[in-house]
Amino acid sequence: AKRSQPGQTDQAQQQELLDRVGAAVASGQRIVYVSMGTVITSDDTAHGWAATDGSGITGQQLCQSVYRAVFEEFGAGEGDGSAEAHSDAPLIIVSLGPQPGALEGVVVPPNAVCAAAVPQVELLRLGKPALFVTNGGQNSLMESMSVGTPVLVCPGFGDQVSNAAKVEAQGWGSKVSS
Repeated sequence: AKRSQPGQTDQAQQQELLDRVGAAVASGQRIVYVSMGTVITSDDTAHGWAATDGSGITGQQLCQSVYRAVFEEFGAGEGDGSAEAHSDAPLIIVSLGPQPGALEGVVVPPNAVCAAAVPQVELLRLGKPALFVTNGGQNSLMESMSVGTPVLVCPGFGDQVSNAAKVEAQGWGSKVSS
């Protein structure tokens, strides 16, 4: 798995990531994109990484739970068969945000690329992911809708909860209930 250090993604790394997405598209490999937004992964005291916003879990716990679930569901294991057995595994792209311990205790599969920042609009346009796992912020939902990418919403706070319900009611994605 290719990883950049959170907070250290530069333009060259972003271009390398987009090149990898382009290669996946050219080869017919599906793409799963994960981004839990900029606020939950931030140091915001009310809604960020260490905050609970009245919930039973922190932003960190929410994000790491999402990463683990996606890796478990879509990850290609390292010792469980030949390369052919992994040919159907999607390319997983994860936008981690700035936290240095974003992947602490999380096992990253070999078909995942994790970066502190991902050029989201470009990735959605170029990669047309099979699935976008998101916190359900308004910008992410509008951007995914503009390219026809279905979403799985794992809401954290605020309008994300009602946005998740709208996504499910309108049939262009599903939500994880809190």
